[in-house]
Amino acid sequence: MDEIIRSLGGYGIFFDEGPFPDGEKSYGPYKQSERKHIYQICVKELMRAGHAYPCFCTPEELDHVRQEQEKNKDDIGYYGTYASCRSLTYEQIEEKIKRKNHL
Repeated sequence: MDEIIRSLGGYGIFFDEGPFPDGEKSYGPYKQSERKHIYQICVKELMRAGHAYPCFCTPEELDHVRQEQEKNKDDIGYYGTYASCRSLTYEQIEEKIKRKNHL
C-alpha cells in the first residue's frame, strides 16, 4: 500500500484522505479487512429487504451448476433456476445454519 501511494505521488497524484503511512485521515477505515462491520450492516439490510440470501451450496454443487450452464450454453453464474438457495424459507435457512454450526 505504501509503495502504491509513493508511486502515484511520483506522477503527481496525491490524496486528501486515505490510508497514509503516518495514519489514516478522514473517512477510514480504508482496508477492506477492517470494514467488516460496515459490510455486515449492509448485508443484513439487503437480506431484510429480500435482495440477498445465504447460499449453502458446496463447491461440487456449484461446479455441477456451471457444467449444466455450459452444456445448455447459458450464461455462467448463480441466478434464476440455478440459484437453488434463493427459494429457501426462513425455517430452512435456520435449519441449515443450525446443522452447519453443529458439525
